[in-house]
Amino acid sequence: ERARDFGYRLEHFWLAEPGMTPARFCDILSARGINGLVVGRLPPGQQAMELEWSRFSCVALGLTLRAPLLHHVTENHFDAAWQGMQYCRERGYRRVGFVFSEANDSPRVGSRWLGAFLEQQRQFPARDRLPPCPAVPADEHTFRAWFERVRPEALLTNHGRPVLAWLERMGQRVPRDVGLVDLAGDHPELECAGVYHDPAKLGALAVEMLVGLMHRNETDVPDDQHEILLTGEWRDGKTLPPRG
Repeated sequence: ERARDFGYRLEHFWLAEPGMTPARFCDILSARGINGLVVGRLPPGQQAMELEWSRFSCVALGLTLRAPLLHHVTENHFDAAWQGMQYCRERGYRRVGFVFSEANDSPRVGSRWLGAFLEQQRQFPARDRLPPCPAVPADEHTFRAWFERVRPEALLTNHGRPVLAWLERMGQRVPRDVGLVDLAGDHPELECAGVYHDPAKLGALAVEMLVGLMHRNETDVPDDQHEILLTGEWRDGKTLPPRG
């Protein structure tokens, strides 16, 4: 929709099709008159792409692409964890833990969440500052041992679904026994409190950035990488009521 606003059409191409090579892929794009690319997130474990970048203006989604480093747009992960900790404090939760419940798209994402969590903990009394769950990502056994040792009143987690299942099997009821904040906020059916980043807005920002590059004829890997952050929206849910 945003591309159409500028007179462009967005088409989907898949580099991993059988028989596709980076050189052939670039030739196909050029033959079709395509000189602007929005690069999607890479699969887990992949951090690099090989294309003839000098032929295109490019913007990447998220933080998965590390080689080369392109201009990119991504969620404001630091702010998401910051908001989560603030709401926990405002609602009376003092012992707040952090759990990487699923593998991150990029290690940089986890560092941003964790940085906000640790900085916000400085606002808590020393006796209430909890270490994060040690496994990255956590498994049920490690989570259970950590939970029983630190006894958190609330949890920040990057994905709520596995943690909710672990807590249920431990006999811990949410939110009666422990509160929960889902930082990804991408499963509304769980009715978790958390931070939501609208993917449509993220895509629109990428298109706006790309159109600007194309109009200025800026191609290739940039010397100065630019990052645009989309700040998420806090959404209340059943998992973080005010603490009595």
